[in-house]
Amino acid sequence: MQMIKVEANDIGIKKGIEILNQNGVIIFPTDTVYGIGTKYTNIGGIKRIRKIKGREKNKPFQILIADMESINFLVKEINCSAKKLMGKYWPGALTIVFEKSTAVSEDISQSKSVGIRFPDDPAILAIIKETGPLVATSANKSGEKSPTKADEVTIEADLIIDGGECKDKIGSTVVDTTKNSVVVLRQGLVDIL
Repeated sequence: MQMIKVEANDIGIKKGIEILNQNGVIIFPTDTVYGIGTKYTNIGGIKRIRKIKGREKNKPFQILIADMESINFLVKEINCSAKKLMGKYWPGALTIVFEKSTAVSEDISQSKSVGIRFPDDPAILAIIKETGPLVATSANKSGEKSPTKADEVTIEADLIIDGGECKDKIGSTVVDTTKNSVVVLRQGLVDIL
């Protein structure tokens, strides 16, 4: 089956929502790089993304949200360090690692923690507002360069939303706040130190 390609307009967004609500997997633009994702409750879709990417089972996924309230049922607590970062950098290119709640399955993260990001891109935010949080990762084979344009994507899903070139073109910074301090796990666009 050939992947459907749509523009990041109202029609494309509606199609993305429809496919996700049918437990599909889509590729979409964010502020940083193109991502591949599915609803965070769709275990079959999560396993499919792992297979599409050639991603090891022990490598966690992040969860994308579209409002601050969504985080409450995904994590055990939001400490002071995390609150400060959320207030300053969300929405934006910062993934914050929290201790996960029981709502986050082992298929998303086998550890006690999970990375959450509130992206700054209107198309994906419009989709998440309708579908709920998405499990996501960059839309490339594991170990390859993350695409910043739709025509750089070499993997397949049910749908790709073409939003042109990502505005930031660099992956998100990943920080761990589980110990109420801030530890940079991956330096990306946001420089917090």
